[in-house]
Amino acid sequence: KINPANLELLHCRIGNALWHIQAFEDTLCYYLTMALHLSAEIAEKEASAILDNYRKKTLGILLKKLSGATEISDDFESRLSKFLNERNWLIHRSRREKHTVLYNPAKLRSLCNRIDAIAVEALDLNKLFCEYVLSWTESHGIKRQQIDEVANLIVKYWQKTNGYLSMPYCHTSTS
Repeated sequence: KINPANLELLHCRIGNALWHIQAFEDTLCYYLTMALHLSAEIAEKEASAILDNYRKKTLGILLKKLSGATEISDDFESRLSKFLNERNWLIHRSRREKHTVLYNPAKLRSLCNRIDAIAVEALDLNKLFCEYVLSWTESHGIKRQQIDEVANLIVKYWQKTNGYLSMPYCHTSTS
């Protein structure tokens, strides 16, 4: 029999990694939308459509788009490639290849460590691309204080609505 605590531990680790991966992928979509498509002439509706289109793509396609449109060092490209391979392993093969570790605590620890490393890398990449998004935004005349004000409005809205995500856009003065 499988120890239910081991199964719960594994599921929590996988869930944590998946959420961090999804956060990174979404931030990457924002970055690609902003860096490759936004200009003063583009309408908000068109920008939203571009973002929605990126959100339908796989991480592999997003990374190819990034690589083809921006200059990336070999080291960083290698890092992204390694992350993509680990992410794809977790999503597509981990259960098939590693389901028997639930019967072996030492192997389970090793698997959890691998999954945790994927989560940490997703979190680190997300932070890095958040900085890219912020830098791009600031380079286009929006001050960090304005960004923080909008972010705080969004968080307050989520708290007030118990996390309901469909929030009307927050418009602030750009002066």
